Amino acid sequence: MLTLSSVIAACGILTDSTATVIGAMIIAPLSTPIMGIALGAVQRRRSTAAVFVALGGLLVLVIGAVASLVVPGS
Repeated sequence: MLTLSSVIAACGILTDSTATVIGAMIIAPLSTPIMGIALGAVQRRRSTAAVFVALGGLLVLVIGAVASLVVPGS
C-alpha cells in the first residue's frame, strides 16, 4: 500500500493535481508503522520495527526520485 501511495503521490505532484495527492494520503497506511513501532517497543524489539519503518521511507523516496527522472523536464 505504501508503494502504491507513493506512486500515486508522485504522479499527483508531477501533474500538479491536488486531488490526486490527497487521494494518495488517504491510501497511505500511516498508522501501521506507528503501531509496529509501539508493538516492537512493548516486545522489546525496537530495532526491527525501526528498520522496517526506515526501509519503507527509503522505498518511498526511491519511487519519488525515479518518477521525477522518468518525466521530461520542461
